[in-house]
Amino acid sequence: YQTDWFHIDQQYRWFTYAYQTADFQKPLEALMAEVDKQYANKYLYDFGGLWQQALEPTGEWTSAALAPQAKFFDRHVAPVVKDGRTKAVVIISDGMRYEVAEELASMIRSEDRFDASLSAVLGSLPSYTQLGMAALLPQSSLELDPDALPVLADGKPTNGTANRDKVLQAVKGHAITAAEVLAMPGIELRELYTKHQIFYVYHDVIDQTGDKAASERNVFKATATALDELVQLVKKWTSANATNILLTADHGFLYQDIPLEKSYYVSETPQGDAVTKTNRRYVLGRALKPSPSFMSFTSAQVGLVGDLDIQIPKSIHRIPLPGAGTRYVHGGASLQEIVVPVVT
Repeated sequence: YQTDWFHIDQQYRWFTYAYQTADFQKPLEALMAEVDKQYANKYLYDFGGLWQQALEPTGEWTSAALAPQAKFFDRHVAPVVKDGRTKAVVIISDGMRYEVAEELASMIRSEDRFDASLSAVLGSLPSYTQLGMAALLPQSSLELDPDALPVLADGKPTNGTANRDKVLQAVKGHAITAAEVLAMPGIELRELYTKHQIFYVYHDVIDQTGDKAASERNVFKATATALDELVQLVKKWTSANATNILLTADHGFLYQDIPLEKSYYVSETPQGDAVTKTNRRYVLGRALKPSPSFMSFTSAQVGLVGDLDIQIPKSIHRIPLPGAGTRYVHGGASLQEIVVPVVT
């Protein structure tokens, strides 16, 4: 996926965005319909089914190819700051999937004085914001709440910038939003940069647009905005004297521009002693009943502490929910959701 297949997702995004923003859509309509059909049915569905077959034998959520997202701090941040003097800036863009980060890395490289390399970590399951954000913090254990919020890192809540700041203080770190950084005069940011050793910057443009039914069709437009803002953030931090910058994400996403057919939804409803949270792409609960429609994991199997069970619809299937969007989703184990990029 990291060398070849991501290109299909990327080209689909570029083509769809070009179509959506074209002055004259009429000549492209038939082609767009064909591209949509091929992408949703052949690539997402058929290919997603083959990826699902590869996942079937897995009891534990681990990969020989990728380190787990929960080791991000230990592997990517700690080595940079271990001398006590060198600083690190981590920019986390909510929902920035691998193919988007690949474009970002080439945008950064095209600027003067910058180099960028791209790698990946194995996204946490379920691949949703609260868990992905918690996994990126310095911690040795993660635990889900039955309602999915908050996720506890070493027993401490991690929802919101203030809670994340408390976790980061233990490693001379500071959490801040991207909006605050972008609005800050250069001299102020330079001053702030002298005060802490590690900065976590939270950026939310892609997910904020995609996660709402009313705006999900604008997600590729939001991606273009996000890319520009991320390059701006990199420049802003370097002019504040930052030299070590990492850009990563909490999770990726699945998107196709046409509403999916009925067959792409699971027909069974999740069952168990207690179903505590149902999302379009994951279920939390206790003693969840095994089903051919879902992959089932205990917390321990996905590297979490606690007694919750997790179920994920197989391949790219969704759980039908009233009022929810039909095009943009995450939470499951598709390649687009769990190959989480790290741009250095």
